[in-house]
Amino acid sequence: MQVIATGRKYTALITRINHVAKRTRSGANRLIDSYCAECGFTDEETNEKYLYNSAYTLYNLKGTEGSTVTVYVNPDDRSNCFVDLTTITENNYDGR
Repeated sequence: MQVIATGRKYTALITRINHVAKRTRSGANRLIDSYCAECGFTDEETNEKYLYNSAYTLYNLKGTEGSTVTVYVNPDDRSNCFVDLTTITENNYDGR
Protein backbone atom coordinates (compact mmCIF):
# COMPACT_ATOMS: atom_id res chain seq x y z
CA MET A 1 0.00 0.00 0.00
CA GLN A 2 1.29 3.41 -0.95
CA VAL A 3 0.19 5.06 2.30
CA ILE A 4 2.42 2.71 4.31
CA ALA A 5 5.45 3.67 2.26
CA THR A 6 4.85 7.43 2.11
CA GLY A 7 2.41 8.24 4.91
CA ARG A 8 3.06 9.55 8.39
CA LYS A 9 3.16 6.92 11.12
CA TYR A 10 1.14 7.40 14.31
CA THR A 11 0.38 5.31 17.36
CA ALA A 12 -3.36 5.20 18.06
CA LEU A 13 -5.42 3.89 20.96
CA ILE A 14 -8.22 1.42 20.18
CA THR A 15 -11.35 2.91 21.71
CA ARG A 16 -14.06 0.61 20.38
CA ILE A 17 -14.61 -2.63 18.48
CA ASN A 18 -17.45 -2.86 15.97
CA HIS A 19 -18.87 -6.31 15.23
CA VAL A 20 -20.93 -7.38 12.22
CA ALA A 21 -22.42 -10.82 11.54
CA LYS A 22 -23.39 -11.51 7.94
CA ARG A 23 -24.92 -14.54 6.31
CA THR A 24 -22.62 -16.45 3.98
CA ARG A 25 -25.22 -16.54 1.20
CA SER A 26 -28.87 -15.74 0.76
CA GLY A 27 -31.05 -17.90 3.02
CA ALA A 28 -28.16 -19.69 4.69
CA ASN A 29 -28.19 -20.17 8.45
CA ARG A 30 -24.43 -19.80 8.79
CA LEU A 31 -23.09 -16.41 9.92
CA ILE A 32 -19.64 -14.94 9.39
CA ASP A 33 -18.42 -12.60 12.12
CA SER A 34 -16.21 -9.66 11.22
CA TYR A 35 -14.65 -6.98 13.39
CA CYS A 36 -13.43 -3.41 12.96
CA ALA A 37 -11.27 -1.39 15.36
CA GLU A 38 -12.08 2.27 15.98
CA CYS A 39 -8.96 4.10 17.10
CA GLY A 40 -7.80 7.62 17.72
CA PHE A 41 -4.78 9.78 18.36
CA THR A 42 -3.82 13.42 18.77
CA ASP A 43 -1.32 14.86 16.31
CA GLU A 44 1.43 16.32 18.51
CA GLU A 45 2.36 18.99 15.96
CA THR A 46 -1.15 20.40 15.38
CA ASN A 47 -2.88 19.19 18.57
CA GLU A 48 -5.76 17.97 16.36
CA LYS A 49 -7.58 14.77 17.27
CA TYR A 50 -8.19 12.09 14.65
CA LEU A 51 -10.43 9.05 14.64
CA TYR A 52 -9.97 6.18 12.18
CA ASN A 53 -11.51 2.76 11.57
CA SER A 54 -9.61 -0.30 10.46
CA ALA A 55 -10.82 -2.50 7.65
CA TYR A 56 -13.13 -5.30 8.75
CA THR A 57 -11.37 -8.55 9.53
CA LEU A 58 -12.41 -12.07 10.48
CA TYR A 59 -9.96 -11.91 13.39
CA ASN A 60 -11.83 -11.52 16.70
CA LEU A 61 -10.76 -8.13 18.06
CA LYS A 62 -12.91 -8.22 21.20
CA GLY A 63 -10.82 -7.34 24.23
CA THR A 64 -8.37 -5.13 22.35
CA GLU A 65 -9.88 -1.85 23.57
CA GLY A 66 -7.11 0.11 25.26
CA SER A 67 -4.41 -1.45 23.11
CA THR A 68 -2.40 0.53 20.61
CA VAL A 69 -2.02 0.10 16.85
CA THR A 70 0.04 1.82 14.18
CA VAL A 71 -1.85 4.07 11.77
CA TYR A 72 -0.32 5.32 8.51
CA VAL A 73 -1.89 8.54 7.22
CA ASN A 74 -1.37 10.37 3.93
CA PRO A 75 -0.43 13.92 5.04
CA ASP A 76 -2.00 15.41 1.88
CA ASP A 77 -5.29 13.51 2.27
CA ARG A 78 -5.99 12.50 5.88
CA SER A 79 -8.94 10.35 4.75
CA ASN A 80 -6.40 8.03 3.11
CA CYS A 81 -5.10 5.87 5.92
CA PHE A 82 -4.24 2.33 6.91
CA VAL A 83 -4.77 0.92 10.41
CA ASP A 84 -2.21 -1.84 10.90
CA LEU A 85 -3.95 -4.41 13.10
CA THR A 86 -0.84 -6.58 13.18
CA THR A 87 0.69 -4.05 15.57
CA ILE A 88 -1.87 -4.52 18.35
CA THR A 89 -0.03 -4.50 21.63
CA GLU A 90 -0.72 -7.18 24.18
CA ASN A 91 -2.29 -4.75 26.66
CA ASN A 92 -5.30 -6.57 28.12
CA TYR A 93 -5.42 -8.96 25.19
CA ASP A 94 -4.82 -12.68 25.33
CA GLY A 95 -5.38 -13.55 21.65
CA ARG A 96 -8.75 -15.29 22.01
